Amino acid sequence: MKYVIYVLPFLFFFACQEEEQQKETTVILVRHAEKDTTDKSDNPPLTPFGRQQAKDFTKIVLDRGLSVDHFYSTRFDRNIHTVQPLADHFNKDIGIYEWKEWHEAADKMKAQGGTSVFCGHGDNLLPIIKHYNGVPPLEKLGSYENDKLFFITVKEDTALVEMIAY
Repeated sequence: MKYVIYVLPFLFFFACQEEEQQKETTVILVRHAEKDTTDKSDNPPLTPFGRQQAKDFTKIVLDRGLSVDHFYSTRFDRNIHTVQPLADHFNKDIGIYEWKEWHEAADKMKAQGGTSVFCGHGDNLLPIIKHYNGVPPLEKLGSYENDKLFFITVKEDTALVEMIAY
């Protein structure tokens, strides 16, 4: 019995290490929903269709049974309003990042673990997939291509990417 007492702490330590190494992070990348292109400001609102896309995005995530721990968006209304319905569902705040400085937010999502939603723009979503060592399923996103969701499972130095159109 004396030996078991000494062995158990080591077994517990190694079991915890194994669990830590197996930790996965899920990142859901979404481009802002359809914006009002008649508004020539740098902060146009969503169109009625864009507001419906935000609701559809929320339904897709909830239908998958995912619980979201963290939300990130640029300061633009079109981005915030794309993820706001889902953030409200989980009673979560939305962290703001600068659209050109997405690296820090991407690294933070990986370090935090759990599930994060990242609302970006056409020029930063595919580079984030590459940042996680994933393979983007598209070469580029078109100017009005805001109907794609990317579910990324990040584990250690690999990333599995699933894209769906909605």
